[in-house]
Amino acid sequence: MKRFSLICVFCILIIKIFSQDNANENILYIVDSIPIIEEPKGEDSNLDNSDIDEINIIINKDTLKKIGYSKYDKLIFVFTKAYKARHDSLKRIITTKILKNESGIWYMKTIPYSGRFIDYFINGKISAEGYMKNGLLNGHQIRYRRNGSKSIESNFVNGKHEANYKEFHYNGVLSQEGTFENDKEVGIWNDYYSTGKLKRSYTYKNGQVDISKQDKKYYDLLKEGFNDYFKIDNYKGAIKRYNKAISINSNYSDAYFYRGTAKLYNFDFDGAILDLDTAILLEPLYAEAIANRAFCRIRKYEFKDSRTLGQNESVTIMATKNNVMIPPEALNMICIDLNKAIELGNRVKMITDALEKYCNKK
Repeated sequence: MKRFSLICVFCILIIKIFSQDNANENILYIVDSIPIIEEPKGEDSNLDNSDIDEINIIINKDTLKKIGYSKYDKLIFVFTKAYKARHDSLKRIITTKILKNESGIWYMKTIPYSGRFIDYFINGKISAEGYMKNGLLNGHQIRYRRNGSKSIESNFVNGKHEANYKEFHYNGVLSQEGTFENDKEVGIWNDYYSTGKLKRSYTYKNGQVDISKQDKKYYDLLKEGFNDYFKIDNYKGAIKRYNKAISINSNYSDAYFYRGTAKLYNFDFDGAILDLDTAILLEPLYAEAIANRAFCRIRKYEFKDSRTLGQNESVTIMATKNNVMIPPEALNMICIDLNKAIELGNRVKMITDALEKYCNKK
């Protein structure tokens, strides 16, 4: 029972702060034999209780000095279940976390590294594998997501992309494919939705994307809507540009996401939900659209029956309510979307805070 409590406390430290200094103590976490010098970020930022197999803590000053960590007050050794299950032959393979990168070259101490490498997420699961020669990436490389699916397959020659390149959606479906020559995209490239449907096809010539006049007009409208209107809070102006873009190409999920987000900021919550529904119908794994749909439903009830504080041609300012009552059916949809967005890797604080506030009530 005591060991279980220790693990839970440690997990809270990992998730909430993962700092080397806690309560004026100089603490070093060593996870799967790798010292954690910098705070983990992004997809590699959390270690759950279910990931951990064993924890050992050293606080004896003589012991710390003997093993070369005299400047620390405490060492916390963590071993994940994935690490404990890993074959010894894999444990001996170098990880880039113990290499040093200088000017794009990876060094083992003072010698450029050559050989195989395998990197891991903090939970012990593989994040990348490949080969290096003289400190540069060479040969086939694969990157993975925390769920174990492939994220990117690529090839390198002397640190530069070469030959075939592929990216994959969270569900393992191909999302992009193309070819590199000397680190530059060449020839035909294709993007796909997670349903397997072709999203768009384009050609690189002389290092530039060669697109039709109609496609250029479409992308220019999207950029104009964001840069010239959305960024200065003129959401109505942005919506007009996105309307024109959708009239040119109605099968592109991003245009509906942009317009739906602009409608969200313009307090047209029902219209925003319809646009985000369309974006998600086209791309079911669109994490940002899924998250924004949740916030549309939250804001719909936060601003229900609220009063207008100010209004001009492009912006309306409204007062929100402190206590929000959301019907169970709507709350269920909100929580499903927030959890899905996080599952897909969208872990921004705004989403995790909303999940805690609306979905994790005891």
